[in-house]
Amino acid sequence: MNLGEQERRAYEWHMEELSYQASMYQSSYHDGRLDGEKKGMEKGRAEGREEGREEGLKEKAMAKALKQEGVDLAVIARTSGLSIEGSG
Repeated sequence: MNLGEQERRAYEWHMEELSYQASMYQSSYHDGRLDGEKKGMEKGRAEGREEGREEGLKEKAMAKALKQEGVDLAVIARTSGLSIEGSG
């Protein structure tokens, strides 16, 4: 390709500009993806903690009901994984 000096400089500038824009797009995409992953992980942890709390409350309610039915505390502790301490 035979270009004059001014045309060659314009072409080179254009190519550099395209390269810069592509770099900025790729960088923005990468940053957005990382941000999305971080938010997803935070949401997953929060949901997991909530599910764990709910499961713990169900276990305690079941243990309390078994205690009220007269089931031995040692049996409740052994099968539920809960401790006998604080069962007052």
